[in-house]
Amino acid sequence: MRINGGIALIAVGAIIAFAIRGTSSRINLTAVGIIIMLGGAFGL
Repeated sequence: MRINGGIALIAVGAIIAFAIRGTSSRINLTAVGIIIMLGGAFGL
C-alpha cells in the first residue's frame, strides 16, 4: 500500500468513526472506523 492509500484509509475511517452518527444494532460504526484507521496507519 502506498502512502496515499494509507492516508485515504485514515481519512475515511475518521469520517466513519467521528462524523456519522447513525445507530445500528448490528454494526458499531465507531469501532469500524477505528479499525479502518488502524489499517491505514499500518499501511503507512
